[in-house]
Formats: sequence, C-alpha cells, structure tokens
Amino acid sequence: MALVENAVAGFLTVFSLLLAVLAVLAYRRSENRKVLGIAAAFAVFFTKGLLLTAILFTSTALETVWIPTAALDSVALVMFYASALTPKESR
Repeated sequence: MALVENAVAGFLTVFSLLLAVLAVLAYRRSENRKVLGIAAAFAVFFTKGLLLTAILFTSTALETVWIPTAALDSVALVMFYASALTPKESR
C-alpha cells in the first residue's frame, strides 16, 4: 500500500507543478490576472504535494497532518473561487 501512496503523491505533486507552470505561461501570454490567481492556486496544491511527499518519507503519521493539508486545500479552493468571480478586466 505504501508504494501506491508514494506513486499517487508523486504524480499529484508533479501534475500540480505542471499545471502551475502552464498557468504562468498562459498569464505571460494573456496578462489576465484571473489566470495568475489560478497559477497561484496550483502552486498551493504543489506545496501540499511536497508536504505530503515529505511526510510519506518520514515516520510522521498521516493522521497528524490532516489539518495543514485541509487548510492548504481550503486556501487553493478560495483562490480558484476568487479567480472565477473577479470582474472582467477592461482593456
């Protein structure tokens, strides 16, 4: 089971980093601040993935870190929400 957890945590970490980089590239192209907010939210998910990966390779029990990981999820979801609901930029 630990092998599956390690593989999933690693995949999600790399995937969130990829999405964050793609969002930053999209922001550089469009200069739309909504995309920058989305990139920041993906960066929060990447940070969470790094935290979970570090915990998997230490002796820390996963039950002790559910509050910080839930907090990071909440922050990322609020960032997605804020990015989606900000008014359209005028040019």
